[in-house]
Amino acid sequence: MIMSGQSKSAVARILKHADSNLLERFSQWKVLLEPPNPRKIIGIAIAYELVRMRPYSPYKKAFRESA
Repeated sequence: MIMSGQSKSAVARILKHADSNLLERFSQWKVLLEPPNPRKIIGIAIAYELVRMRPYSPYKKAFRESA
């Protein structure tokens, strides 16, 4: 899934550059979403941050509607 060797470094870069609220939000989501697979939660958090960082993304509307 998301944790192949190459994507691990991409994940690290995204998390490093994401705003400081990401970890706070993530810890709130973890409480809400347990006991599902934590790797899935990380994937959701990263997808959310990627969408949020691109205000004109064509996927933003679809992502909002699916959430």
